[in-house]
Amino acid sequence: YRTENMIAALVARGYKPTNTIIYPDPAGRARSTKGIPDNTILRNAGYDVRVKTVAPSFRTRQLNVNNLLDKGRIKYNPEKCKGIKKDFEAVEQNILTLEKMKNNAALTHFSDGLDYMCDILFPFSGNPKATTQTRIR
Repeated sequence: YRTENMIAALVARGYKPTNTIIYPDPAGRARSTKGIPDNTILRNAGYDVRVKTVAPSFRTRQLNVNNLLDKGRIKYNPEKCKGIKKDFEAVEQNILTLEKMKNNAALTHFSDGLDYMCDILFPFSGNPKATTQTRIR
């Protein structure tokens, strides 16, 4: 029911299946007693849904997004992306694990969404690329 409402809201704002790609939380593919998975509902509505079967760790996702922002591979408009701006400014890190703290229900939704999209478009290996050397003797 809620997914159908989201689809109606997307269409009302001009985000139709022909011009929109959705990068959801991998948990949206899970079955529940409520019916078919959200990702299936979105696909049945015609949307291009790009999702991995398992989400990378919070820390890996954070490192990836920070790396992409630092290198200028992604940018955001703080005037238009107020939810992401709020997350970037207000979400705290756990001092031991360095992961996002999920103790405020009003935060992390936007930055988590950005994390999932970046994980699909710009996967983070966490390892420096192997280099080869050619020796000329």
